[in-house]
Amino acid sequence: MQNPKWYHNHMLLLKWLPLVYLVIVALIGLIWPDPTPVSQGLIDIIRSPDILINDYIATGGLRAAMLNASLVGALGYTLLLLTKTPITGPALAAVFTMTGFAFFGKNLVNVIPIIFGVYIYSRVKRESFQPYVLVALFGTSLAPIVSQFAYGFGYGLPIGIVVGTAAGFVIPSLVAHLLPNHQGFLLYNVGFTAGFIGTLVTSQMRAYGVGSELTLIWSLQYHRPLTLVFGLFFASFILLGLWLQRDSWRQLPRLMQYPGALVTDFPTLVGLPATLLNMGCVSLLGLSYVLLVGGSVTGPTIGALLTMLGFAAFGKHPRNILPPMLGVYLGTLLKVYNAADPAPLLAALFVTGIAPVSGYFGPLVGLLAGYLHLGMVMHVGWLHSGLNLYNNGFSGGLVTMFVVAMAKALRPTDE
Repeated sequence: MQNPKWYHNHMLLLKWLPLVYLVIVALIGLIWPDPTPVSQGLIDIIRSPDILINDYIATGGLRAAMLNASLVGALGYTLLLLTKTPITGPALAAVFTMTGFAFFGKNLVNVIPIIFGVYIYSRVKRESFQPYVLVALFGTSLAPIVSQFAYGFGYGLPIGIVVGTAAGFVIPSLVAHLLPNHQGFLLYNVGFTAGFIGTLVTSQMRAYGVGSELTLIWSLQYHRPLTLVFGLFFASFILLGLWLQRDSWRQLPRLMQYPGALVTDFPTLVGLPATLLNMGCVSLLGLSYVLLVGGSVTGPTIGALLTMLGFAAFGKHPRNILPPMLGVYLGTLLKVYNAADPAPLLAALFVTGIAPVSGYFGPLVGLLAGYLHLGMVMHVGWLHSGLNLYNNGFSGGLVTMFVVAMAKALRPTDE
């Protein structure tokens, strides 16, 4: 039985943990010896179209990218505090995912209309914003819609804000409607939803002869120092977990028995120390994959690793992420893709969103799902023209629907 005082102290630490790490990201940006002026870098980031893949380190410089990430993450964290949303696994996943994608697609200008749209939805429903705040934070995956209409299509920021607000308004109802399609086996449920919205917007624009192409802006400049910095960043979660409870590693086997399907809140289920260990292990596994295949540590890969870090408090663990990751890698060996290229590299990191498939149905099914995911994710980006930053969430949802249906059909006793 947990000591009440011990538990209370850990929950208090958990409440302020995101703030500590957001400050660390900001400090890294402030002290980094980058010649690009921060103010100009932030302006360049805000005015970029932001469709996939736009590495903010290349667009605005490393200092501006770090500060943008910390500010966007701080916005999400502040909303959680203002709405009195409990800071547990889902909240950690939301904050670190927002922070991660603020390295390649999200900024303080393009995320606010999406959040505002979800807020308007809650007002129309005459409900509190608090139950919708996590949907709003994850829904910022559609932030490129704001930037693309404002700067890519050249319609101006007011039009971008209106379209972004409309996109945010429709997210909550679609999230609830689409969840049964993958039955909770996809952790990126909002990304799956955003893929449909992005596809709808793109199809309508193309019908009027207006379109956009996927981009690839990818920096290789700071691979080695960023590897060291973020290696220490992720390792600190392990050290903190062990400092809070020396034998917290004993809880990891219990943690890894959970399949990870929605909703799996690790801080509530196994405590904060073991959750921190898991977060460090999962993110370091992702970093190890990047290095082993010869990939580059830069804005988008940092974003993917921070997303893995956050969701390691909300469903991911080494046992359920490795099979789909290996499935993607196997796909790069047998298909026409190079494991170290940007899109396949990100696919191997973000495929961990379908980790519950592996956790529930076993590693072979997880391996198959990862293998199928690679081909799917390389195709579906065209459907939404990169307007959905969670492209792997959209792809993962489609793959999960197929794999789960087949797996359950062949295992009728599990129904």
